[in-house]
Amino acid sequence: TIPISVRISEFKQKKEKFKLITFQNIESELNEKELLSWHKLIRVLTHEINNSISPITSLASSLEKLFVKSEKNISVQDVDEKIIKKTSEGLQLITKRGEGLINFVNNYKSIASIKQMDFEKIKVAELLYNMELLMRNKLTESNIVLKIEIQPIDLEINADKKYIEQVFINLIKNSIEAISDSKGIIKLNAYKTTNKKVIIEIQDSGKGIDPSIMDQIFIPFFSTKEKGSGIGLSLAQQIMQLHGGSITAQTLLNTGTKIKLNF
Repeated sequence: TIPISVRISEFKQKKEKFKLITFQNIESELNEKELLSWHKLIRVLTHEINNSISPITSLASSLEKLFVKSEKNISVQDVDEKIIKKTSEGLQLITKRGEGLINFVNNYKSIASIKQMDFEKIKVAELLYNMELLMRNKLTESNIVLKIEIQPIDLEINADKKYIEQVFINLIKNSIEAISDSKGIIKLNAYKTTNKKVIIEIQDSGKGIDPSIMDQIFIPFFSTKEKGSGIGLSLAQQIMQLHGGSITAQTLLNTGTKIKLNF
């Protein structure tokens, strides 16, 4: 079977109407588009894998340090309840994030055609504090303070956990990269509006976004970073749309950026 494009055009000649039908073999064009789509998909998957593996590796390194003192492994007698608790919490988070990454990779190829996601009730406090734990080492290295405010504390959202976690990893990572000065601040603020909509804001004290490109930041593969893929924000927008929500951005140069997730 050969894919063919059919075009019909009408014209007049000596007061008579004629139809010109042209047939064109478009197999090569389709092959080129398919190859380009695969290249884009590989870039997306690489971006998301790196974003998840980086905090996992960082957290694993922090857990390893709990068992090392003066460059030597501590003895069994030195392992107290505090170390056991921190190790258990860290390993559980690594396992959950690893499982979420596996599901994400397996499902991303068909994300555009997903009609129903795996929705569940998620406690916003648990979600945000898990993100703080997952990104803690990177935040400490960058000398950034993460503040979390939730009103009311028992706030819940109906969402697909693995995809929403991916959104927050991308957004927090963006905020960290946007803060060049020391003692930066990232605020995660969650609340419910008068019409019972849940809003979660990610606000940073970074350099902000140039107003002239604000209308392009959600376009796939658009990036101002030298090594940026332009995937994070466009993917976040797609995931929020699949949740029936939205994502918006506000920014001031040299003041910071606020990303608002509307559920």
